[in-house]
Amino acid sequence: MFSETKLRLVKTSQSARVIIFTFAVLGIVIEGVGFTSPFLLTAQDSIEKFLNQRGFAITCVPLFLVILYFGFSSYGPFERARSSTQKEFQSNIWWLFLCALAVTVLSLVTWIAIEFGFGHRDWSQAKEQLPGILLLMFISSCTQLIAIGLFQYMLISFGLSWGKTMPVLMVALISANWVLNGWAPDFTSLIFYFLIPVEPTFSSLAINKLIPFASFCILLTFVCGWAYDNRDYLGS
Repeated sequence: MFSETKLRLVKTSQSARVIIFTFAVLGIVIEGVGFTSPFLLTAQDSIEKFLNQRGFAITCVPLFLVILYFGFSSYGPFERARSSTQKEFQSNIWWLFLCALAVTVLSLVTWIAIEFGFGHRDWSQAKEQLPGILLLMFISSCTQLIAIGLFQYMLISFGLSWGKTMPVLMVALISANWVLNGWAPDFTSLIFYFLIPVEPTFSSLAINKLIPFASFCILLTFVCGWAYDNRDYLGS
């Protein structure tokens, strides 16, 4: 899996790299403008801004889906005759987790650089909780991206194309907070469940984040695997 991941990165076209770089820069710029806002008066405001559904959907989701798409492996009929579909499936799952990790690290490093390099907020009271806060932000962002990626992967596993699903999913997630928050806030919270702030303690993170995430991953991975095994690849 490591060798295949390296091969994907090497084989990425120049235009794909430009697109990924553009999305990354746009995400960093938008995130930077947001975190330098004078309306974020306290450290708590900055944390909530990082976990904000609307900001997350604009800065992290497009970059994640674009990277996921360009590194996604799709075997042809002859390749599947020489190799099992499980190898392709496992390779793509590994790539999905790696993309989520990379985008989360980029977003979190950007926040740290802006918050402690250019920020004006007082962290004296929250300084002792900073390791837990960083862990909360990392787990929340990474698990939410993986959840979105698994949903996208499920659509692809059932035979739908990237061109028909990824733009729709991207727009739906970006607009969900504006469209649904007024009359269906609970549904919006369900879509971005893993971004809901909790106490930055291990027990709270385990109960509210990791256990639901593990259950969701098992369910979606099973559905994706079932779809892969039962799909008519020769006819697609």
